[in-house]
Amino acid sequence: MRTLKVTSLLTIVLLPLCASHFIILTPPPLGNNINNEDQSPCGGFSPSSSDNITDFHVGGDAVGLTSLHAQSYFAYRALLGTSLSAPNWTVLIPTVEEFGLNSFCQPALTIPPSWVGSAGLLQVVQDAEDGVHYQCMHVNFVAGTGTPQSACSNSSGVSAQYADDPTFDTMEGNGSSASPTPSSSQPSSSATQATSPSVSSAASPTMRPMVAAAGLLAGVLAALFAA
Repeated sequence: MRTLKVTSLLTIVLLPLCASHFIILTPPPLGNNINNEDQSPCGGFSPSSSDNITDFHVGGDAVGLTSLHAQSYFAYRALLGTSLSAPNWTVLIPTVEEFGLNSFCQPALTIPPSWVGSAGLLQVVQDAEDGVHYQCMHVNFVAGTGTPQSACSNSSGVSAQYADDPTFDTMEGNGSSASPTPSSSQPSSSATQATSPSVSSAASPTMRPMVAAAGLLAGVLAALFAA
């Protein structure tokens, strides 16, 4: 009976972790299906005229998401037009390494000004311990600067820094870059202030899996002894 209880408890605890990736909050995504997020370029979805198409300001606008990994890398790219047959993505900012679960916001992503008046796609790509995941948003590029949204904020304990990820260096469809150099700009550590978080505010990459595993084991043992 105790063996069955242990097996059932481990299944309940570990199964959601294996299925979790990230969820786009704003702008509205083409769709959210965790089972298909590993399908390039848009997580198994294609743009259409029936999408919830919103305006995205080229002078700076927000992309908000929920990350279900304690540490992962994010690439932010954009496409002029909606054809996915041979996409030529523009890199918007350098690769971001994000630490912490739940909400993470990039409040002011900029787009090439020449795109104003055209439709296109935004793409967020996550590289985590269980693989690469994709999400896209169908938008109209408009002039001006966007208004901060309540849906774009950072959860307590979330931090980020620019970092290199070899996976993204060879990602299909990489074209031109509209991103600033890491020395001139840093990823957002709050929804309203783009400053570089302290690296010491998060566990080192080599320690993070050990910390997560220790916490998970402690929770399982506590539940067993309480049973």
